[in-house]
Amino acid sequence: MAEANPLWGAPRIHGELQKLGLEVSQATVSTVPTVLFKVLFVFVVLTHDRRRIVHIDVTDAPTAQWTAQQLVEAFPWDTAPQ
Repeated sequence: MAEANPLWGAPRIHGELQKLGLEVSQATVSTVPTVLFKVLFVFVVLTHDRRRIVHIDVTDAPTAQWTAQQLVEAFPWDTAPQ
């Protein structure tokens, strides 16, 4: 969403996600530039019951293939919730 709309900030993206029915914190969609002024994207999978981190990874260039790989790594051996 941020790539398709580079002028949108975290508040606007947060609002659009809420319109789609996704309840996430504005801090979840905000990005922070690094010391070298690169933007990093964080992929986080949490359990709902205890808010335990299942998987986390960071990249500066997310792709569909990278995202799919993160899901595979988060739920190995068919452990994904049904």
